[in-house]
Amino acid sequence: MTSEAELMSELESLKTDMSTLLDKPMDSPEVKAWVSRMLAIKSELNRVVH
Repeated sequence: MTSEAELMSELESLKTDMSTLLDKPMDSPEVKAWVSRMLAIKSELNRVVH
């Protein structure tokens, strides 16, 4: 299991990557992968916190 600090660090990294995705269509593979990873981190954080 990943620690909360590691998840938060990855989340911050993904947030900075968001600006590179603004010009891409919502259904592009890059955007889908980004959204999928964000949701996975959110799910993991919920498990770690609760």
